Amino acid sequence: MLRQIFTGVLGGFLLFGIACGLVQAEEVKTLQKVVVEASKFKDIRESAKKVTDSGTSMSALPGDILSTFSGIDVRERSLLTPQQSMVKLRGFDESRYLVLLGDRPLNGTGVMGGYYVDWSMIPLDDLESMEVVRGAATAEYGNTLGGIIRLIPRKPQKGLHFSVQGGAQRYNTYQETAGVSYRDDRIGFIFSGNHLRTEGFLRNSEVDRKGFHTNFSLYLPKGGDLSFRLGYTDGDFNFPMYNRPDSVFYTPSWPDSDGTYLAGPGLFFKADLPKTSPAYNPYKTWGNRSYYNKKRLVGDASFAKKLFGANVYADVYFNSEDREEWFYAADTGQCIIHRKTHPDKSWGWQAKGEKNIGSHRFKAGLEGSYLGYGSLIYTLINPAYLVRIPTDGSAQHNLIKRYGGFAQDFWSIGEKLELYGGMRVDYYKAAASTNPALQIPTRDIKDTVVSPKFGIYLYPFSGIEIYSTVGRAVRFPTAPELYWYYAGYNPSWHGISRKALTYEDAAQYEFGVRAKPIPRLSMTIRGYYYNVDDYIRTIFGYKPSRVVYNIDQVTFRGLEGDISYSFMKHFSCFANATYEKTKKKGDILDMSNRLTDELPEIPRWKFNLGIQYAKKDNTLFKVTYRWVDDRAIPVNSRNFKPLGSGCPFGACTLGKMGAYHVVDVYLRYPLLKKKIKGYIIAGCNNLFDERYEETYGYPMPHRMLFAGLKFDY
Repeated sequence: MLRQIFTGVLGGFLLFGIACGLVQAEEVKTLQKVVVEASKFKDIRESAKKVTDSGTSMSALPGDILSTFSGIDVRERSLLTPQQSMVKLRGFDESRYLVLLGDRPLNGTGVMGGYYVDWSMIPLDDLESMEVVRGAATAEYGNTLGGIIRLIPRKPQKGLHFSVQGGAQRYNTYQETAGVSYRDDRIGFIFSGNHLRTEGFLRNSEVDRKGFHTNFSLYLPKGGDLSFRLGYTDGDFNFPMYNRPDSVFYTPSWPDSDGTYLAGPGLFFKADLPKTSPAYNPYKTWGNRSYYNKKRLVGDASFAKKLFGANVYADVYFNSEDREEWFYAADTGQCIIHRKTHPDKSWGWQAKGEKNIGSHRFKAGLEGSYLGYGSLIYTLINPAYLVRIPTDGSAQHNLIKRYGGFAQDFWSIGEKLELYGGMRVDYYKAAASTNPALQIPTRDIKDTVVSPKFGIYLYPFSGIEIYSTVGRAVRFPTAPELYWYYAGYNPSWHGISRKALTYEDAAQYEFGVRAKPIPRLSMTIRGYYYNVDDYIRTIFGYKPSRVVYNIDQVTFRGLEGDISYSFMKHFSCFANATYEKTKKKGDILDMSNRLTDELPEIPRWKFNLGIQYAKKDNTLFKVTYRWVDDRAIPVNSRNFKPLGSGCPFGACTLGKMGAYHVVDVYLRYPLLKKKIKGYIIAGCNNLFDERYEETYGYPMPHRMLFAGLKFDY
């Protein structure tokens, strides 16, 4: 790792020496929002899309918009069904990149079936736009390898405004939203409510979600503000039921698909046993009407003000999640399991300051985050359906503590060169879980990591930006990984000696060019190489239920290209392409290594195309095309299921999820243009009725027409 960092730094200084010959001492530039604030262009690692102009359907999730970004792969599980690792950024899941709501993290604890980020609980009507920062090239953000996805919430506009919208879509899908906002020179507020329901596409996949969002701001004299934000979402999510011909409960009128109960901890039903087992009973499992209810509350208070010539920002935030689950018997319809849990009880704080001094733009900050969860309680268990009887679980508040600090400087040298240098220090402390049956003692895991970052930005000609970055990035073990590893679910169970679980340590290199050769034409190309030591792998299916361990090394290589062009008066188009290849070494327990040395389910290629017609009166007509390459996935030949892509039981074979292409059409047309503005919204998702899967075993919906009305005052 040190050798890789040294090589990158040496290469950066060689490039610096060449660039100095091009430099002339002219005006100082400042960096621009998100990674830094500056430059002739928006920062080259950033792209942004307005939610209102994204052409989404009535049942859209944030992932539907993010799927049109280069470098992002979306793996939805049919219509509105929650899923872990729904959005991948440069091949990394939500445990390996940050999701921010404004500037506060949304990433949760991820235990007891909870998701690190539950995209199904984020209503789009609360958001103004989305931004993507690829990679970890700056020191400001820690515990990330893939980068940052920032969800920007709506802000109140001057005066009093009302908005109401309703619409319908195929599969008995309906959405209603309403909101009010106000702003003057002293105060501003937003209050919005939303409701979304659908019968779903798969068997027993109904969703009924509602929530509200409020934001109150007090605008301070001489600039700055004090803001309070609160969001609440309450959703009922049915568990998609296994529906294939080998099931005794097979119903041909529903699509063939795998089943999942979306949450945890895992349950072992008698129908899950091998058919040769004396206890096997295909009727003893869960079935229709099984579902969970989730209530999620997020909030934060922030302060922004210019003090002593520096822009100062601070906030404190919290995430709180409660879940209740009901399992109904597939044979009798009676409730056989009921449990309550609290998978996310986390909070944190941060404080940052930024100041210009001459040709330098300094920024520094401190932060802390505390991840934990509440208790698990079973109120009903019918033992006739289960192989093992589950037990209650105790709460673990402040289970993981992370503290970080950073300092960075963007230095403008004339008009043709900018240099970046940053340093980040992260401290990690976690209470390792124990397994009393194995008599493993409680222990604290502590690590302190220093991460240097360097970057060079060149402007050799008007309309050309060239950059190169190198740095170290780390990602610490999550709460589920710690729990399972130190409870004995690791290679030692299988007689394999490995070093103790440790953090992922990456050397990241990136090079890019952005050009505006002619007016209204913008082009970007980025190439990157990440070398991740001690990549953490979890494989389900190994005894006793899974294994957690470090892979020696995983490399990520990729190329991303974006182009956009505005032509005529109201027309614009865009296109982007993504290429990514992974390679792993030292994955000692994965029997699929003889078939592939790549991480599973990551497409090699992805393309997006789009053209739109837009006018100032908010008329919008948009057509988008998305093509995703096929994806290899190791599966178990005994039952042809992924089993965590490690296929530990039986012989491994290499399955494949086929390539697919999807065309979406969206129309927004103004009906009223005076004080009350009205719009008709209509469109079609999957226009050509493509049959495809984004997640193995779960087909995506067929062609979906939608229509709705929106009124603004």
